Amino acid sequence: MDGTPLPNVFQSSFATIEGLSTFKQNCYEMTAQIEHSDSRTYAWLAQRLKKPGAARAVGNALRDNAFPLFIPCHRVLKRDGKLGGYMGTDELNSWQLYLKKTFLELENSHQQ
Repeated sequence: MDGTPLPNVFQSSFATIEGLSTFKQNCYEMTAQIEHSDSRTYAWLAQRLKKPGAARAVGNALRDNAFPLFIPCHRVLKRDGKLGGYMGTDELNSWQLYLKKTFLELENSHQQ
């Protein structure tokens, strides 16, 4: 890879989709602020949302993310640094977790 930074394609209008709870909207907006080649934990995100102890709720909100390329939930990991789930599954050999890992590796290879 040539080190070219990836563009930030997030637009705040995606975080205000009708029908989402305020918690999900806030969760998606905070997730979209995680920089390329960086990652955070579900617990970190819950703390920033002023909902300590709501890491599982954050995971559930991200599981329902209909826009994973715009709201980069692949950057949110388990407390132990493992991948956690992605696109509704946490099966280790699933194509979804392979995709999450691939996204993280791609972003890391394009660090600024």
